[in-house]
Amino acid sequence: KEFAGGYNCRQNKVQTCCVQFDDLERQFYILPSQQTKIDRIPSDLTWNKILEQSGEIVTHQDQEVAFKDRLNESYIDVKIFQEFAAVLKNAIQQITKCPDVKIDAVVRQYCFNDTQIPREPRIWLKVRYSSKYINIDKQQLLLKAQGTIEHILGDTIRPIDLFIAENQIKCCSWVQISDLNLQSYVERQKLFQQKLSQVDKSQLLFSNDSFWQNDQFKVFHSFHSTNKSIKPLSQNMQQAPPLSCCFINIKKLLDQNQKETPILILVTYFQKEQTSVKNDGFEANSKTFLISRELDRLNPFSDEEFSLLLKQVGFETQNGKHPVQVFQLKRETELIFKLFQLLKELNPDLIVCQDIQNQLLQMCKTIYEALPVQQFKQQISGFSRQNLSHMNNFSFDQKFFSLLMNGRIAVDLEKLIQEFSPDVKQLGLDYQINVLEDVELQITPTSQYFDIYRQQDQVKNVLQPQLIREQLALCKIAHALNFLQLPSKISQLTYFPLQNIYQLGRAKRVENLLLTQFVQLPYVLPDYVQTDQETFEGGYVIDPVPGLHDSVIIVLDFNSLYPSLIREYDICFTTVPPTVSEDNYLEFVPALSQNLFSKVLPRVIGELVQQRQQVKRRIKELNVKQKTDFQEANSQQLQELDIQQLAIKLCANSMYGSLGYQKSRFFCPKVAASIPNRGRAELNNAVTQTKLAGYDVVYGDTDSIMINTKLKFDQLKLETHSTETAAGRSDIEQITKKCQKIASELNKKISDGKRFLEMGLDYIFVKQLLLTKKKYAAMKIQGNFIKLEVRGLDMVRRDWCEISRLASKKVVELLMWNNASEGIEKVVQYVEWLNSYLPQIEANKFKVFMMTKSISKPLKQYTGQSEDLAHVFVARQLEARGKTIRPGFVVEYFVLSETVMKQFLTQTNQQVPDQLPVQKRCIGVDDYVKYFRGQKPIDVLDMKFYIQSQIIPPLERLCAPIPGLTKQSLCAPFGIHVEFTQQETQQKTLLNENIREQYDGCACFLYKCQCGKIKFWPEYPEQNQIPIANLDDPSCAFRKEQSKRGSLLAVADLLKLPCDHNFSMQTAVNCLFKQLQFYEKCYFSNVTSCTHLQCKNYLPLEQRIQATRGNISLEQLKSNSVYFGDVCQSEVCVAGERKQVYEREMYLKQLLFFQDLFNINSAFYKIESSPDLIATHEDDLDALRMMMDGWLKRSGMAKVNVCGVIEKWFK
Repeated sequence: KEFAGGYNCRQNKVQTCCVQFDDLERQFYILPSQQTKIDRIPSDLTWNKILEQSGEIVTHQDQEVAFKDRLNESYIDVKIFQEFAAVLKNAIQQITKCPDVKIDAVVRQYCFNDTQIPREPRIWLKVRYSSKYINIDKQQLLLKAQGTIEHILGDTIRPIDLFIAENQIKCCSWVQISDLNLQSYVERQKLFQQKLSQVDKSQLLFSNDSFWQNDQFKVFHSFHSTNKSIKPLSQNMQQAPPLSCCFINIKKLLDQNQKETPILILVTYFQKEQTSVKNDGFEANSKTFLISRELDRLNPFSDEEFSLLLKQVGFETQNGKHPVQVFQLKRETELIFKLFQLLKELNPDLIVCQDIQNQLLQMCKTIYEALPVQQFKQQISGFSRQNLSHMNNFSFDQKFFSLLMNGRIAVDLEKLIQEFSPDVKQLGLDYQINVLEDVELQITPTSQYFDIYRQQDQVKNVLQPQLIREQLALCKIAHALNFLQLPSKISQLTYFPLQNIYQLGRAKRVENLLLTQFVQLPYVLPDYVQTDQETFEGGYVIDPVPGLHDSVIIVLDFNSLYPSLIREYDICFTTVPPTVSEDNYLEFVPALSQNLFSKVLPRVIGELVQQRQQVKRRIKELNVKQKTDFQEANSQQLQELDIQQLAIKLCANSMYGSLGYQKSRFFCPKVAASIPNRGRAELNNAVTQTKLAGYDVVYGDTDSIMINTKLKFDQLKLETHSTETAAGRSDIEQITKKCQKIASELNKKISDGKRFLEMGLDYIFVKQLLLTKKKYAAMKIQGNFIKLEVRGLDMVRRDWCEISRLASKKVVELLMWNNASEGIEKVVQYVEWLNSYLPQIEANKFKVFMMTKSISKPLKQYTGQSEDLAHVFVARQLEARGKTIRPGFVVEYFVLSETVMKQFLTQTNQQVPDQLPVQKRCIGVDDYVKYFRGQKPIDVLDMKFYIQSQIIPPLERLCAPIPGLTKQSLCAPFGIHVEFTQQETQQKTLLNENIREQYDGCACFLYKCQCGKIKFWPEYPEQNQIPIANLDDPSCAFRKEQSKRGSLLAVADLLKLPCDHNFSMQTAVNCLFKQLQFYEKCYFSNVTSCTHLQCKNYLPLEQRIQATRGNISLEQLKSNSVYFGDVCQSEVCVAGERKQVYEREMYLKQLLFFQDLFNINSAFYKIESSPDLIATHEDDLDALRMMMDGWLKRSGMAKVNVCGVIEKWFK
């Protein structure tokens, strides 16, 4: 059953309905084994020859040919086929119990990921039978076939998906139904009413008399899919189906049993929610219902209906009113009953809610547990459009939710935000309304409702408007995300039902689009295969040139790189066999692309790109007419076209991701890997051409490069260029013309000889602060003014508190809007001011110190090192009180001082431990509001922690590339010594940042026990495939017992092996010696790699990493062991450079790491738990330390005390 709408053109009336498809067919394909001797197709037969033999002539390889089953009698032994088909039919009938099974012999080809299936055209048997019967059991059929079947494919395709794909039915589109037999319709309805009068309505699911009287139920007329009276209308219809919509917001609170229960529900109803983008604010026909229950016997709301001025709730400028009706109830079950009753009466087509599935299922479960089954059915009968009377056992899962919502569209606002919002750092309403509408929204925590309910004036004047404002914010967020228009366009493009667009991911949409394309062609579609996720190298990232660049930087990017690569190089399942390697796959493409029905992916991508180009041309035409008398109409049409082009863009760009998604039907890692492989080559070519043109590339990532044009924009001033001014416009126009000329010249060189690949000018930065990969601040030309743009810096990360983000933002602004000397001076002055401002922050501004971090996985999966993370600690506290914690839940918390935390634990009757590390001093926002709301933050919070861990680190990273802004100048105003050790933040260790940076990327020490098990020291994250030492988290012993001391490593963990054997010092010495031998051999073998991706001397990243980690034989790299200097000597190489894979600095870094690793007095062990522990293990490490000292000295890389040597000379 699918959601639909019907339009009666005679009565000018729209009715929503539910379309049910009956008696569809199941279909799958069987490949007979060679022993059956059915197949007589020549091994060299191609589709070109098949068409030639059928008399069709194709003059061009790209000519589109409609596929028809062409079964030449010479391809098959008819007698053997008939005998085999009869046996096969009998077996399928026995398994499925279906009496009518059709089997046809057809010519088909397989072209996907399974290398065991033949890829040339073969005789396949197409099996069809009614979907009323069960799906075929492959194993039973193979067992009955006794070796006469090689493969069975296509049985996992749902009949409804196959029906939509074969008939090319575009979802979310109108169809015209004519020539109806109305008399038959009337007779059937009379018959139904007559039989209905003979039964007891109380036994029916829909037992409410008003339900029948209001004519809400209609008998549906039957149509056959072959009926020519059903015709699709134009997809460009301006009038879209009107739909009613309810926006639901559920407020919950912990009850006395520490269980989270709903206390208040807001429902906003729109009677005519158009799929058009036009939205004139909150229409007069919209209304909000506030359903509330008593709290602690307090009944602050009264059953009434009132209106609030839209100005009063702060969203609209016009003098409109928004009607509100209040329902005051006593118990939780009554609250839920009222919600379902209201939804039954409103009968919305769409329901929008955050986490809608869990919310509605939980409420259904609550009333199910409180009522007998029959009463439960009656309570939800009016809401559900599905007959649930036959159900007696209810499992509140996805299946039940689908039945509950059948015939309606369920929109999960959280999923909508995650996919379509430009900023998904937080999913809360207050954050998203600020991102999308630039509106500040204050949300009162439900824990404060007890206090507010006791003050009637606070309820009426504060809480009530605030709740309506929050509810309208929810509506505005959905509108800003085009919650109906954009998914509707995507549904049309991918032939995917609208409900699936909301519930399933992008990969499933692309899968459905490809399914629709491939069923029209002579291919056997693949089934889902459970395999290990194959990994492959992604986009090419060019190392950044960090620093403050005061020259103009332009950003060139490839227009839709991956879709363009698919078209440019004809990358497809049909042209890239799964057995090829990344180095030679292009050799197969030209020949395979000559075959008919090949290049499916390029064709699909091409059609999407062409549609988008047409839409963008139309947008350009309307923009020219924007100043005419039809400005308002043009504006609305522009919005609709913009949504359409965005939908096309999302579909095209999702294609690559679907190919590499393991759970996709079209998962094909070779095809997926070939796309970024070509992308790396094209980006490398762009860098080469840019350098040859005389420009420097300061950074590049996947599909774009940042180029230093060497142009200057010295006249940058805040008052002139931050807004549109005549002087600023002139400056910007001049520099823009120069940059456009450079971009055009470079594009000609880069895209020379290409059909679809082009680089365009994306951004112009007149000044840029580039820190590391994906982290920069830049002054970007935005129209006729200049805007500060920030990407990836700490100030945009949610785990930094607001005061940290504000400080970082201010420092960036001072650096970017001033010249170097003025910027440095103003930054120092600002830090001094900040130090004096912190103690003055008032109690009501406490949220500037609130930190936020989301839960990324179920809490029970946080084990080991992640168990003590601060936000996990707070989340566990909330869960213990009944709060539902799911992945994506945002934890908001503060860090209290140790004294205040002990007072808090005492006040709440909790045990007070002797030591309280940082993460144990964190409390959630509700607890802070409840216990410390009236106190100044300086008296409650650990200010030393906030300064050292939240303010100084991000400022230090920002100022690191700026000469003259030292760490000392940032720390001095706070009275902190420059060598302070960063305290724990989110469970990070207190290891000196310089030490961590010094040994970043070093390999672990590998201890191989006599039993064969390997101990890695230090531990490394399990998700890493390469054992690189983890220098971010404390080792096991300190994590569990001594983490409060702040040391990174504990020798006890080294001595604890993963087996039952004891640690052997002799074995450790032997293992260390073997590792050192390898690193020495790796260094002196002089293995090099060219920087040019197409050069034969280029080594992929994976091999380069393996070569430095001992996971590859150096003999394999012998051809890369000759080093002739910086310039590559290969004849086919263009501007490539030969660089040593394992350089001297890397070798020395690894040796020094091992030296400190086995030195108990090093920074790794500088805060041990006790002197006794140090003394106990010092001898264990001494032999290894001495071994490292000797190795460094023998290698000529030992540390030399120059001053000491000079002193000895003079003595």
